[in-house]
Amino acid sequence: MPPEGIALRGSLPLLDLDAWRALLPDRAGAQTTPIRDVNVSFAELLLENRRFRNLNIQARPGAKGWQLKLNGQELQGEASYQFAEGGGPARLKGQFARLYLPAAEGPPRRDAPASGELPPAIELRAE
Repeated sequence: MPPEGIALRGSLPLLDLDAWRALLPDRAGAQTTPIRDVNVSFAELLLENRRFRNLNIQARPGAKGWQLKLNGQELQGEASYQFAEGGGPARLKGQFARLYLPAAEGPPRRDAPASGELPPAIELRAE
């Protein structure tokens, strides 16, 4: 039998992730359709009003979050995202050979979480 879930593959000239963020699961168990792995490329990805170019994202869900491989003009490395648990924040950890955060093109377009949710704890390392 083939593995369960959806495998996302493809490429897009532009993905405005800020606009799509409201539709993404933000905690464990929030997904209604199981995604088993992702391998997508973008000429441009807009996130927090920052434009990342020529980016490939490979991702797999885990029991409590996602494992990511990022390879692009500004980013090259691996990261993990763990959903918030027990009233604590979500956690984002990353190890990068290349890490450059482009300047924001304006203020963030998303509102603060209405639920009082904490922003994620972030730990990034770059060589």
